[in-house]
Amino acid sequence: MSKITLIAALALLVALPASAAQKMDYMDVPETVRQAILDRKPADSEGLTIKRDRENDRTVFHAQFHQRGINRRVTVAADGTIMADNRVHFNQLPKPVQESLAQLNPSENWGLMIRQDTENGRPVYKATFREPGPNRKLTLTPEGTILEDSKGEYTVGHYPQLPLFPQPEPLRFGDMPVVAQEAVRAEIENLENIEVKWAPRGEMNVYDISVPEGDRVVKLSVTAEGVILSDSRAAGVEREPAGAKKK
Repeated sequence: MSKITLIAALALLVALPASAAQKMDYMDVPETVRQAILDRKPADSEGLTIKRDRENDRTVFHAQFHQRGINRRVTVAADGTIMADNRVHFNQLPKPVQESLAQLNPSENWGLMIRQDTENGRPVYKATFREPGPNRKLTLTPEGTILEDSKGEYTVGHYPQLPLFPQPEPLRFGDMPVVAQEAVRAEIENLENIEVKWAPRGEMNVYDISVPEGDRVVKLSVTAEGVILSDSRAAGVEREPAGAKKK
C-alpha cells in the first residue's frame, strides 16, 4: 500500500463515528422503552422506526414516526425515561407546566409549540409562543419553574403556579429530575405501579413516592436533588436534607 493510500485510509477511519445507531425491531427493545414510546405515539401516527444509540455513556433509543405530515422524534433511555421529544402535546405536559403556560398565555395557548429535552441530567420543556414580532421562548422544569424567558418578564426560578397548588400534583416517574429517579431506584428495586406526586415544601421541590411492596405500600419523599427526606420503612423518621441547619 502506498503512503498516499495509507494516509487516505486513516483519514477516512478518523472521519467515521465511533459508534453508529443500530436500527431495532419494535419487539427487540426493552418493555420499558416500548411503553414509553406508546405513551407518546398517537393512534393516528404511522411509520415507526427505532434506533439504539449511545449518548453520554448511556444507551438510548431514538423513535421516529409520522403524524399528520410532521416527523415526531422521541428519545428514550433504557429505563423508559423520556430524554427528548420534538413535539409534545399540551395535555402530555406535567400539570404544573400546563398551569404555568396557561397563565403566561391564557388565550387557549394559541400558536404554542412544545418540545422536551434534557439539560444537566434533568428534563426541561421548551415552549414557543407565536406572537406578533419575535416569538416568545420559555424553558421550564417539570415543576413549572421558569428557567429562561426570551422576553425577560420572569426571573430565573420563578414559580407562577405555586399559589394554585396547595395539594400535591400527580407526575410520571420519568418527569422527575434524573438524580431524584436514581435516588428512588437505589432504595426500591421494583418500581412497578409506582405513584409520584409533586409536593413542594416551602421553597424546596419534593416528590412523594408510593410503591406497592408485598402486603404494604412503601412511601418515600425525595428532593429534586436526590435527597431522601423520609422512608416509611424507617418508622417514619425524617432525614435532614444535606446542609440543613440543626435546631
